[in-house]
Amino acid sequence: MPHHVRHVALIVGSLRAESFNRKIADYVCQIAPQRWQISEIEIGDLPLYNQDRDDEPIEAYERVRGQLAAADVVLIVTPEHNRSVPAALKNVLDIASRPAGRGVWGGKKSSGYYGLTRQLWRVCLWFALAPNPAEFGRFGFGDS
Repeated sequence: MPHHVRHVALIVGSLRAESFNRKIADYVCQIAPQRWQISEIEIGDLPLYNQDRDDEPIEAYERVRGQLAAADVVLIVTPEHNRSVPAALKNVLDIASRPAGRGVWGGKKSSGYYGLTRQLWRVCLWFALAPNPAEFGRFGFGDS
């Protein structure tokens, strides 16, 4: 059975330069199977989501929505901030779910919730972003 290329969107939920999550994400990229095409979704430059601006073309929003729409799998590597989702990660979740009815999350597979919070788990379920920490096996990889 041939292995097809997996388009993996990587989101690092921490913006801190020396983040442990950044180091984990970098390591994952180094050991990932060659058939994985990993593209990091830059979230540090995103303006805060504001529904009043849904009709405005915001270049950074469209870039992120396009990258996520093209992905087969979303890999989220994130810390917990005060027992919740980091603000930058919550922002990209909101941007990619809006405008209403045009979100890009539905039906995507997701894995690798390092530091997963219950809030993030519930958000992913709401978006039909199939959270499955075992999707890629014991260390985040497998034959998927």
